[in-house]
Amino acid sequence: MNVPAGFAGASRPLVHAVLAAFIAVAAVPATASAADKPVKWSIYLGEDGSFVISLPEGYTADPNYQYDQLGPGKQIAGTSFTIPKRIWQGSNLSGDTYLSVETLAGAGPCTAARFLDGGEPAKPLTDDGIAYSVSTLSDAGAGNSYEQTVYAVRKSSPCTAVRTVIHSTNIGNYDPGTVTEFNRDALVSQFDKIRRSLKLK
Repeated sequence: MNVPAGFAGASRPLVHAVLAAFIAVAAVPATASAADKPVKWSIYLGEDGSFVISLPEGYTADPNYQYDQLGPGKQIAGTSFTIPKRIWQGSNLSGDTYLSVETLAGAGPCTAARFLDGGEPAKPLTDDGIAYSVSTLSDAGAGNSYEQTVYAVRKSSPCTAVRTVIHSTNIGNYDPGTVTEFNRDALVSQFDKIRRSLKLK
């Protein structure tokens, strides 16, 4: 099991909770296509120690990520995890597809609406014992499609959310047989497993 440096400094309850979550997801083959083989999962500790999350091997972490689609001066800081090449190669899924953990300070309820501009009305969701506020936003143009889903952890402080961004291109724009259509259900399932492994300090 790969445990990044600095993990030993986390509190014992947090370590135990993360290890339990890791064991639960590590036994599940996490693939985005039927052709993928089962992969190993590892634990990532947030730069500020505020969260830990389990990831399949190959995801690229960017602790300096900022979501900047809300307009000037409204960037949301966080850490992004970009999918590995094995998931998108040869398909109409783009390599900049990612999942991120983001936080917003300030008063007010922790809702998904704070993380999206123009998305669907936020709805409550309880998944694996965690209460979320969930909103989605879809956009398409010039042969590209972007699907965003935000899961804000309703009782978190500061307000913390998991965002998934799926960028794909129109399969009809390719010559037949040159690329395959990506398995959206399998990708969403993998993102769900990653989200469920999130533990906040």
